Amino acid sequence: MLPEFTCNLLETLPLPPWKEELVWNLHATNKWEKRIPFSYYVQPTMSTTTYASRRQATFFHQFSLLPAELQFRVLSFCPATTLFQLMRVSSVLRTEASKLFWSNPDAYFLVEAYWLLNGGFPGYHCYDPAFLENVQNVEIEYEPSTNNEIWPRFTGNSKIRLDLISTFWESVKWRFPQVKKIVINQNGEPRIWKSADTVPPPLQALVEACPPTIDIRVLVSERKPLPNAEINTEIQPVTTWQRSVYQFTSTHTWTKVESRHSQTILLPIGQFDGLVGRFEMLKQRCARIRLQRYGLWPLAIQALDRHHFDSGRNNPFACPWPACDAYFDRAGAWTTHAAISHYHYPSQLSILPDDIQSLWEQHVGLLEESQKQAKTQFRKIREEWENAGLDGRGMIERTWREQLGTDNRRDASSQETRENKTWESFVNWANGDDY
Repeated sequence: MLPEFTCNLLETLPLPPWKEELVWNLHATNKWEKRIPFSYYVQPTMSTTTYASRRQATFFHQFSLLPAELQFRVLSFCPATTLFQLMRVSSVLRTEASKLFWSNPDAYFLVEAYWLLNGGFPGYHCYDPAFLENVQNVEIEYEPSTNNEIWPRFTGNSKIRLDLISTFWESVKWRFPQVKKIVINQNGEPRIWKSADTVPPPLQALVEACPPTIDIRVLVSERKPLPNAEINTEIQPVTTWQRSVYQFTSTHTWTKVESRHSQTILLPIGQFDGLVGRFEMLKQRCARIRLQRYGLWPLAIQALDRHHFDSGRNNPFACPWPACDAYFDRAGAWTTHAAISHYHYPSQLSILPDDIQSLWEQHVGLLEESQKQAKTQFRKIREEWENAGLDGRGMIERTWREQLGTDNRRDASSQETRENKTWESFVNWANGDDY
C-alpha cells in the first residue's frame, strides 16, 4: 500500500470505545476505503433481531397509539435497518420511512465515474434501475486516470472533452433522477496527475458543469501543510496525508468543508435469468470476495487490539512486529500505531495470538472456499456456452434481450443487445477471456 492511503486506513479502523462486535466480513478497497454491501447495510444486527423477537408486538402496539406526528418523530431516530423493514411491512409508515431511508445524510451509494462517462450503460455491474431511481446521495469513484480521459493532454489535445462531461451529467440525470447530493471521490494516486491545484482542472471542469439542483463536493487525498518544512518533496511521513472535502463556490474558488459521510454503500445488482444472469451474479460474488481479502489486514489490526483491551480487558502488550519496540498500554494505541507504522501488512496471521488464530483461519477458509466454488460455477457456465451450439447461443442471447426489453436495462447509446456492455463482457469471457 502507498503511504498516501494511510489516512484511509485510519478512518476504516474504529477506535475505542467499541460499541459493536468485531465485523468479520469487513469489506475494503486496495486503498483501504471501507465499503458496505447493501445487504449488510439493511441487515439487522444480532441484538436487533433478538430484541424484535421478544418485544416487537408490544412495541408496535404502543407505537401505534401515538399521534401521527410523534410516530414520524420516532422514525427520525430509527436506523436504516429498521426503516428498510418498515418500508416493506408497514403500509401506514412506508412513505415516511422511505423518505428517511433515502435521505440519510450519512450514507452514500457508490458508482464509478467511467460508467457515467460512457453513458450509464448496464455495464459489468447490472445495477437495478428501479433501485437507482430512488437514490438521493451518490458517491462517484473517480480514478486519477479519469483526468486524462477528460483532458487528454498527453496525446497533444489541449482541449477538455466537453462531450464526455455532457455525457457524464446526462447519465447522472437519467440513472439518478432523485439525486440531491454528490461526492466525487478522487482518492487515488496523486502523482498520476501533477497539478498545484487543490482539484485538478479536468475534475474542476466536470464539477462546474453540475446541474444547480445538485449539491456537489469533491473528496481528495492531500498533504497537510507543514510549518517550516518543504512539502513538495516526493517522500514525506505518512502522517502528512489527509482526506479533505472541498466545495466549489460561486466565486470560482474551492472551500474546504468539514462535513463528510461515513458510510459508502455498494449498490445491489438486478436479478437476471439465464446464463448471463448467473455470470453477473458470480462476478458480483467475486468482487465481494476481493474486497473482503483487502479487508483482512484492517481486520487483523482490530482483532489484536480488541483481544487485549475489549470487554473490560486491560492487557498491555508489545508490538508483534520484528525490530519494533513500541509498547501499548491503552485501547486504540496499537490500532493507530499499526496504521501509521506498519501499513504495508505482511502476514496477518503472524501477529495474532494463538487463541484467536483458529477464528481467523476459519474466516479465511470460508473466503477461499467461496472463491473455489465461484471458479467451479464459472467453469460450468463456460462449458454450457461451448456446448450450446449456434441455436443454443441464439436462445441465450434472446433470453438476455427479452430481459433488457422488460426491465429497460439498455445501453444509453443503443437499443441492440449486441452493443450492450454486459453482453459484450459475457461473450468475450465465454470465448476465452480470463476473469
